Amino acid sequence: MVCKFLPNPIDNALTQATSETDQAKKLLAVINDGYFTTQALIERLDLSHRATFRKTYLIPVLEARLLEMKYPECKTIKTLRLRLSYSYFSD
Repeated sequence: MVCKFLPNPIDNALTQATSETDQAKKLLAVINDGYFTTQALIERLDLSHRATFRKTYLIPVLEARLLEMKYPECKTIKTLRLRLSYSYFSD
């Protein structure tokens, strides 16, 4: 009898949210405890273009609800503070 493993819920959420799963996984890998500014994340990922970061890294992970914002009402990327969501750690 072959044992089948259940798929990882994080991978499922990322796959549904975007085809850019490698970028989303890279973003999640550089975040540890606490909140991070977008500029700090851009530097950790060694990126130079803020729009690319937003489109291919940030938006897919936010749509998958794997990151949460410190101030959800903020509208600019410069004031944005992010951390891993509790849903990232569940199951």
